[in-house]
Amino acid sequence: EQVSTCCKDVYVKTMGEIVEERLPGKIFSVCFISASGEYGIQYYDPKWIKIKKPEKNSMEAALAKEGHSFCFINLQSPEFKNTFFCMNVVFKRYLKSNWSKNFSSLFFIKEMRPLVFDRTYPSANK
Repeated sequence: EQVSTCCKDVYVKTMGEIVEERLPGKIFSVCFISASGEYGIQYYDPKWIKIKKPEKNSMEAALAKEGHSFCFINLQSPEFKNTFFCMNVVFKRYLKSNWSKNFSSLFFIKEMRPLVFDRTYPSANK
């Protein structure tokens, strides 16, 4: 798997791997991906990051082509259990992996928008 070979030391486990070992079958992790827009948090000083155009053979490109605004995929279902595909999930780059070993599911948002706090709410002005 490309994630393990390029980005993760063999002696290091992800949080998902650790939790699955200690609480097998008791956790459900969700990965969020998007094809366009921006992400970040706007509080006092907006620092939004533009989402780059999906790579041609990525999951983001395939889902954007379908035309749905939102999509939920259970990566634990048989059709994804041993499937390798590219996604932009870590390190702001596309990696090919069997993502079902890292996430229980994925949630696709065609156009992501940053979290914006309402400055008129009392706690936002402290």
